[in-house]
Amino acid sequence: MVVKKSAVRSIKFDQDIAEEASNERPLILTDNKWETFACGKTQDQLDLTMLAHQYLRKTALKPRSLNF
Repeated sequence: MVVKKSAVRSIKFDQDIAEEASNERPLILTDNKWETFACGKTQDQLDLTMLAHQYLRKTALKPRSLNF
């Protein structure tokens, strides 16, 4: 019986976790206006989301009964 080595065992990391964390870029503060548009928080986006939720809650999309 031939046993294959696991790929996980052959992976070697060059950097420690601490070194990798120190190489990360600092967080960038974003503009509130940009975040509002990018995250869908404008009034028209909120209205369309509400309408989509209402549409999906309609009875036509509920599962059918298997009673014949």
